[in-house]
Amino acid sequence: MIKNQNEQAKKQKDAMERVPEYKKDKNFLLVEDICNRKNAPLAVGHLVYFQEKDSNAVNLGYVSIPRWQYEKSIHQKLDDYFYPAEDAESLCPTSRIFGFVRDKTISDKKYDVGIASYAGRVYFSDAKIEGKIKYDENIILGILSSPKPTTREFYLTHKSDPKKVWVLDDKKEHKGYNESDMTLRGRKFYWHQEDKGQYHLNEKSSQNSTLKRILGKDNEFIFTVRFENLEEYELGLLLWSLALEDCMAHKIGMGKPLGLGSVKIKIHSLEIIDRKVRYQSFLEENASLQQGITKENDWKKYVSTFREWMKDHFGEDFNQLKNVKALQKILTYPNNETIHYPLRKNCNDKSYEWFTENRKPENAKDAQVLPYPFSVTGIEDFLKRN
Repeated sequence: MIKNQNEQAKKQKDAMERVPEYKKDKNFLLVEDICNRKNAPLAVGHLVYFQEKDSNAVNLGYVSIPRWQYEKSIHQKLDDYFYPAEDAESLCPTSRIFGFVRDKTISDKKYDVGIASYAGRVYFSDAKIEGKIKYDENIILGILSSPKPTTREFYLTHKSDPKKVWVLDDKKEHKGYNESDMTLRGRKFYWHQEDKGQYHLNEKSSQNSTLKRILGKDNEFIFTVRFENLEEYELGLLLWSLALEDCMAHKIGMGKPLGLGSVKIKIHSLEIIDRKVRYQSFLEENASLQQGITKENDWKKYVSTFREWMKDHFGEDFNQLKNVKALQKILTYPNNETIHYPLRKNCNDKSYEWFTENRKPENAKDAQVLPYPFSVTGIEDFLKRN
């Protein structure tokens, strides 16, 4: 860990030195201090923090606030089903459509055979604005920080029972990444929200962002998606992933936790080119490059093929699959639910109070867990914002 801290500090220092104003930042002074220390490698007399395990000192770090390494990697917390393919012969439909390159960092030597990459068969054009761009007013947002994977209440869950997230023995503690019965909760999505000004501020501080020339509602862009040699169920998967369902919309761009970035994609037309027909007739009299092109008005038939393929492989109707139900719930648009961080008592709670109270050993038996999307039925009135 000492060696890692030195290497990371040197990288940070190099990056900070390129920006003059960073040299006055207190974080630069901390990084510079680590780089100037002479206690790597360690020697007698050096002062470090450590953890005790089986009468041995482990996780040695500088006398500051080091980050302990978890015993298990993110990869180890994933279900085997979600592991990336090791070769092009065992690709999932998504990898077959968008491409694949074997990940050498997690690949075992025994798998280092066979085809290590597979070219994608889908191509997206740039999206061009239709008509005049509509801008919204400039707004100052509430504090929006980066994701915090150490917030295990949001990122982890128990494999069999979401409520079993506490160790209730003599050493009461909240379970984390090191426990074998804890697994990653799933992919991260954001709810759609109606902008009622709940995140707008009048005064700006050093921690707030100001959005200028933000795109307003009802802007329309158009783009083209080309594809090659897709099976019918693969084309159905691509179409469903783009258009979703009538009551669903995508989230893109920055500010998603604050309700920004809701986008609905509509498919205007679908053309299928039969190249065999097209090029066989090319030398014939009155031949046209339009031969072999079929305009498909009923593109949803390919989605039906995809749904049937999913049912054959997973044994349940498409709309009954757990992950599909969760996605349908969380991407519902418009969404009339009130969205906020968990609260224990009422709408006047500070966000951090939920975390501090929820992790106290005396509250272990009553600790709350983040519900899964399809189990969310609404928020009780006393918890809603004023």
